[in-house]
Parts: sequence; C-alpha cells; structure tokens
Amino acid sequence: MKRKARFAVALILILGAGCVGKRILMNVNSYSQPDYDLRTVRTFKMVILGLSTNELMEQTLLAMVRDSLESMGMQYNADSPDVVIGIVGKLESHHENIPGYTAHTSQPPSGTSPPKGFWEGFAQGLSSTQTTTVHDRAIDTYYRAITIGMAESDTSSQLLWLGSAESWGSTGDLMIVAPHLINGILSEFPVRSGKGPKRSAKM
Repeated sequence: MKRKARFAVALILILGAGCVGKRILMNVNSYSQPDYDLRTVRTFKMVILGLSTNELMEQTLLAMVRDSLESMGMQYNADSPDVVIGIVGKLESHHENIPGYTAHTSQPPSGTSPPKGFWEGFAQGLSSTQTTTVHDRAIDTYYRAITIGMAESDTSSQLLWLGSAESWGSTGDLMIVAPHLINGILSEFPVRSGKGPKRSAKM
C-alpha cells in the first residue's frame, strides 16, 4: 500500500512540476564554440528549420526570440548577419494511470474508560479499523522543450552556440510556457550565467 501511495504522490508532483505555486520549473543548458567570442555578435537573422511540432509554432517561437534579442540590443539583418538562428519547439503529451488502493488503519478503543487490561485493550484496538479507499485516476502531463541554435551562415554545419530548456507540467500549450523557456535559454547568451541547470520562473 505504501509503495502505491508513494507512486501516486510522485506522479502528482510531476503533474505540477511545470507550475508549482504558479511557477514553472525547467532545466536549462547551453554550449558554445570555445574559440568564438559571442560578445562580438551584433546582428542576426532567422531561418525556418521545419523540425518543430508544426511550422506555425516554429514561426511564433522565432518571433519571440527576435523580440528578446532586440530587447538585448541586437539588430535583425536579413542581408549580412553575424549569425543565423534556428529554433526547434517540441510539445509531447503523456498519459499516466494511477492505480487506486485501499488502506486499513487501526483505531484506539472507543469510549472514555480505560481498558481493564493490556491484552483486552490491544484486542479492542485491532478490531476497530478505519478503511480509506482511493480510486483509480488518470493524469495527463506534457513535455515542453525549446532549443535555439546559432550558426555563421545558412549553409554552415557547425554551430557557434546552442541553448535548450525543457519542462514537464500540466499545461499543454507551449505558447504559455515558451516565454519563460526562451528567457532561461537567452540568459546563457552571449556568456554563461553561472547558474545551475535547474531553474524556476514565476508564471
């Protein structure tokens, strides 16, 4: 019974993992070419990779990244950019069935008068039990992930920088959590923030 109860609690925690106390929990990572100074990057352009869950999602995410980079002082330049940026957005749903269980808890003897003897009271306690039943439940959780890559040109196969953020939660709309994921990723550009990968942001 205890194992089933712990399993149920674990899945409930996963369900709320992307929105605990109106906060989104995420893992953020970034990598860059060690011999390239990203602090020199001033201009950029966007390209559609076609690797996201759908193209409209990808276009919307690119628009969010563009707004964020421009707020950081960078400029969009479609003709001769310093870097070319692509993005991949993923949204996957996972269905979990939590089995129910029944718990029996022993209760103390009823009444206010103490038992006549230890064994009599012990027997009364064992014969008085409380039953708690938890029925089967179904929980839907969602995996939300965004990856941003920067290269020197459209045709370059070598990335200059790569940042990613992922989160699990009950929100099945990537657009709701995307601004937080993108902010987390870009906090690692042009230099690493020094923060650990586990982050949280207020929803």
